[in-house]
Amino acid sequence: MLYLKVLSFNGINTPLNGIRGLSGKLGGVIRGVRDSFSSLIFSGDKYLVIEVLDHHLQVTFLKADLAQKKIRVIKNWNRPLKQFDTAIVVKDVARIFKKIRKPSKCNIVLNLDSNLATTIYSSASLVRQNPSDTIDEADIDNLISQAVWRFFDRQRMKVAQKMGIDDIDVLLSDVRIRGIKLDGHKVINPIGFASKSVEFYFSQTFVPRDFIRALREAVPLNQIVFMAEAGTVLAHNALNILKDDHLFLVNLFPNQTVLYKAQAGKLAYLDKYPWGQKDLLASMENHLQTDPAVSASVIDLYNKNTVSPVFSRRLENILIKETQLFLNGLEALVDENPAKIYFNPYFNIPVTILNSRFQNRSLKNLKISELSQDLVSDSFGFEVKLNKSVRLGNSLMLLAILSEMASLPKNDKLSYLAKRRVRWLS
Repeated sequence: MLYLKVLSFNGINTPLNGIRGLSGKLGGVIRGVRDSFSSLIFSGDKYLVIEVLDHHLQVTFLKADLAQKKIRVIKNWNRPLKQFDTAIVVKDVARIFKKIRKPSKCNIVLNLDSNLATTIYSSASLVRQNPSDTIDEADIDNLISQAVWRFFDRQRMKVAQKMGIDDIDVLLSDVRIRGIKLDGHKVINPIGFASKSVEFYFSQTFVPRDFIRALREAVPLNQIVFMAEAGTVLAHNALNILKDDHLFLVNLFPNQTVLYKAQAGKLAYLDKYPWGQKDLLASMENHLQTDPAVSASVIDLYNKNTVSPVFSRRLENILIKETQLFLNGLEALVDENPAKIYFNPYFNIPVTILNSRFQNRSLKNLKISELSQDLVSDSFGFEVKLNKSVRLGNSLMLLAILSEMASLPKNDKLSYLAKRRVRWLS
């Protein structure tokens, strides 16, 4: 077996996308293995992970034992999206789905762009009418029903505005109970206890009605086992791994920057603004008269410190001037408190973003970092085997949603009760 040293880590056909210093230790990041013996028996459930993001569609067929954190990637398909058109995306998904052998045995996972899904981690509190009575199964069923509705009703208008749809077209597609407090105290199972207040900690995912209608023509909806907003899931993983209760995650796409906020147990999409790789390359074209491909190569050489000192200084000034627009966007969205910002790039970004000269230009107290190799290697801990033909892009997002699924409680009766309400709100 050969340990994989280089993956196109957070983008398609791009060299590590600005993840610094990974090439020597990337085998330790996901302990990936390219194994040409595709007939090797691997026990695990079949999954089809459908990832639709701002600029690309990636569909990955794999077997996984999530309890043991073992994954074998059998096949994957990457499609660049020149424009974000739901109808075209769904048609591509349908064509790929037909290529899967025995698709009826696949568990389908949807990892979606912020235009197609909104996942919110938050809580809903209820006051019981008879606080001295112990909670039984009928009580907890009724309480969950009330909490799911209250959460949905509170978020529906905000979600509709974010996804650009009418509130009547917001569907609740997935709900999980991630914790319960009785009178402010955490409990695993509330049955048998008495309390005045019950607080449920939820994650809920909302999607547009039209998207679900279109998706029904591409894949069997009853095979979907998990659906979420990709950026929020990654931010949730980062929050748990970094042991921090206040951070921002930034997804840097070719056309835009998308920001997520995590604070005090609440996590959701914050906002986006139109700055990305295309703006960076356009600025270089304007100053250096180079086409986009050459400009991207120049940034790569600059990051490796293989250009002359004179040209390096000139290029650094160009890059700092352009990336100031990225910084201005962040400053407009974060509050006045000190902010830890972790960015997840989908292209090879200039290292200037990480240096003190750039960060000192901020008028706010921002600490900007890239998602580190330690974040992945020490915490995800998946053993990933890749069939020889596989060319994974966006590995971090794939691992994040699988990690999220692996962390869910097994035989979770409370989430099962909550998910029954999804049908009423869809």
